[in-house]
Amino acid sequence: MKKIANYLVMCLFIIGFSQFSYAQMYGKWVVPIAFDGGSSTAYQLIFSDTPIVCEQVIPPQPTGNGASPFSAGGYNANYDLNFYIVGDLLFFGNSNSTWTQTDYGFMPECQIIQKPNSTNEYYVFYSVFVHHEDQDLCYNIITFDEASGIATPSERIVLRGYDIGFGSFAITEELNNQSYIYAVLTEQDGSVPPDHGLYRWTISEFGVTDETSIVTANDSFLVEKDFDAYNLEYKKEIDGSDVIAWTHGIFNPYQGWDELDEIVVVTDGDPQIFDLNLGRIGGIEFSTCEDNIIYASCTNVGIVKLNYLTGVVNNLYTPATPDYSRTFLQTAPDGHIYGVSNDGTHLG
Repeated sequence: MKKIANYLVMCLFIIGFSQFSYAQMYGKWVVPIAFDGGSSTAYQLIFSDTPIVCEQVIPPQPTGNGASPFSAGGYNANYDLNFYIVGDLLFFGNSNSTWTQTDYGFMPECQIIQKPNSTNEYYVFYSVFVHHEDQDLCYNIITFDEASGIATPSERIVLRGYDIGFGSFAITEELNNQSYIYAVLTEQDGSVPPDHGLYRWTISEFGVTDETSIVTANDSFLVEKDFDAYNLEYKKEIDGSDVIAWTHGIFNPYQGWDELDEIVVVTDGDPQIFDLNLGRIGGIEFSTCEDNIIYASCTNVGIVKLNYLTGVVNNLYTPATPDYSRTFLQTAPDGHIYGVSNDGTHLG
């Protein structure tokens, strides 16, 4: 039986995304799968008017290679898969090569987007360990030559470095040839005082520029441990508000870092903290059809929804979701929110 490794629950949903070209086609995901015995592979999920289609894109890798930390696809406007990455390997045509290297591994989050005003260049955003406890938030540019079918990666570009926590980030939809990437950081290169905070950069055809602080420990009631961001999500509300939310991942009761059941929500720079007190939160996701609602998978009960305007927690879905209590949550191209079962065998 195919089985997704437990830590792959964190990265199953990383996608390469493009605008819809056909009414019946909603989008595609490339997902990593781990098998019993330690081998791994990758599949493409196709979301359309018909039931989800699952097709294998690479054969099982040798036993012992283990599960990949993430996968993502580079798609063109017609949803053709030009290339995809699985961990540190870049696949195109019948070839593969290493697209970036690390001696210490990746954080389980990665996203590929098409470079604004380009049909053949893509940005790949990810976080990588540069030491056992230090991480860099990075991106590469991958250029795809349609005539030859060859994908060529650039050298790694470090957006922010040194001890950035979990390196969680969220990218907005492109508008007027630019989008934004949000990330929560703990500090930068030993800066004094440490600049713990939520930051934003502009993504355009000219690169990733214009670092802007949204909220920091220096201008709010939030402290260092509040900027421990294990899973981070973004939503543009109907009224134009920018809402960013994240959960925590570090458990260190000796230092007081034990709020694994909290969600931090920042609306236009105004932070709030919600203590759900329902066990560790595996993942969160904004509702696309309900105002001021975010869903959370909680180890004690399953999936709940939080109204971050009123603070009310609704357990309506917990009776049906006890087996989805430790998963990341992600809105798919078909508009539904998906999660992975606790045993790693079901996407639902």
